Amino acid sequence: MAGRKSRRAVTEANEVAKHASMLTGTAKTQLLAATSVPLPKRRYGPAKQRKQFMLQKTAAHVCNYWLQTAPTFHIPGVKIEQLAERSKPSKADKAHATKVMDEMADWESDAFSAKFADADGNLLAAYFSNRIVNADKPVDATYIGGPQTPSQLHRSLHDLKKAQADKTVKLAFDGIPPDIAEDALYASQVLHHFLRPHKSKKDGRHDFADFLMRYKCEGEIEVDEGKGKELDLRDEDQDYEDQDEDTDEDWEDAPTKFSHAGLEYEFANEYENSECTASLTLSIHGRCKMELTALKVEESPLKPSADMFRNAQVALAVQWYMKRTSKLALTLKEMFKVAYPDDFNIYEKAFEAGVWEVADPGPWLGRAIVWKLNVLPHRDGLDGGPTAIFCLGHFSGGEAYLTDLKLKLWYRPGDVLIFRAGDLYHAIGPWKAEGGVTAWGITPGRVGNVFFSPAHSLRALKDKGAGWMKSTAGGALPSSES
Repeated sequence: MAGRKSRRAVTEANEVAKHASMLTGTAKTQLLAATSVPLPKRRYGPAKQRKQFMLQKTAAHVCNYWLQTAPTFHIPGVKIEQLAERSKPSKADKAHATKVMDEMADWESDAFSAKFADADGNLLAAYFSNRIVNADKPVDATYIGGPQTPSQLHRSLHDLKKAQADKTVKLAFDGIPPDIAEDALYASQVLHHFLRPHKSKKDGRHDFADFLMRYKCEGEIEVDEGKGKELDLRDEDQDYEDQDEDTDEDWEDAPTKFSHAGLEYEFANEYENSECTASLTLSIHGRCKMELTALKVEESPLKPSADMFRNAQVALAVQWYMKRTSKLALTLKEMFKVAYPDDFNIYEKAFEAGVWEVADPGPWLGRAIVWKLNVLPHRDGLDGGPTAIFCLGHFSGGEAYLTDLKLKLWYRPGDVLIFRAGDLYHAIGPWKAEGGVTAWGITPGRVGNVFFSPAHSLRALKDKGAGWMKSTAGGALPSSES
């Protein structure tokens, strides 16, 4: 892949990534192989062993406490009905959302759990993050987005750090438990190692030129205040003394440059490496494709997403991933149940009919993993209701923006935001990979996660009984149980 050594190579990360996105054919294939997601060390074991019913019981307790004590803020002038009536996302709407996001760039971030509702009291967004434990009645107030709104409401990052330093203040965390989040990060990297996904130019949520992520080969992992450290997640009963340590390939023996338009571009050296970015749609239990005929629009039989079944090894990796992250999914399920009970019942019934991979507890029909990409302002127009998003990894920055609400959230690993992503424009602020590769082989960077249910799938599954997807091959065949 390297060109003539006499010419000085371009090393600036953004330029390298942009020109990497322009490669085609063999050059692109070679680059993707050289920057593929590495497999973490095999001795990395499961998260702290918790029996399923105890995990659900604990999660339900935390979520109910969030429901009772997290403040409710009303966004004046905003009504969900009006937002939902907007037409399909347009370039003009995206441009406006981008402008608002740029204006909010220097605003303070909100760092505490809350419920954000419209003027009529309809829940727009549920944020599970940090919370000060006290005996006061829950707040019900107005939230007018502005540069210093979090400080005015004592909800800024400065207020959080002040509370952490005050030994008389008790803090609780409503998000994903750190051990479960860290293990989900490991599972995600294993999955991406086997799937080797790549971006589509048709995906308007991400900049296609954001093709590679640059990171340090060595370094210390910086952790968020009060959220622990990189965890030792080994099996207690497993003997590691006899395992050979993995040895890294000498960086000099691996490709480090590519050529494009007469110039050389360096994507790796002794101190830094690059990793390909991707957006992966995973585990669509019941997904139907809209097909246009001469007379009407029809829905095809439901089927899992293509990303799940590229080959036999990928299918096994997906099953492994779903089982490995079942505790994570159960935690999110309890959050959804308390925040949006009516929507939860609709999703749960559809999931019972459309479930394909039994290791997934639902109730969302699909997941997407945004592997170390920046996220541009967008609406997920195909979503049928509330969507859960959360992030994992080691990075700085990456705040969540809900531009329609003038809301900026601190949004650190483990924080969960459940909101109407199909109706609200949202984006993630710029972020930077922090630290180097961990002792377990986890590379730095930000990993976004989305749990969602497509509206057309919810409609197709509305009147179907439990197990319908598997017994009829998504409606393509007569029921195997008849």
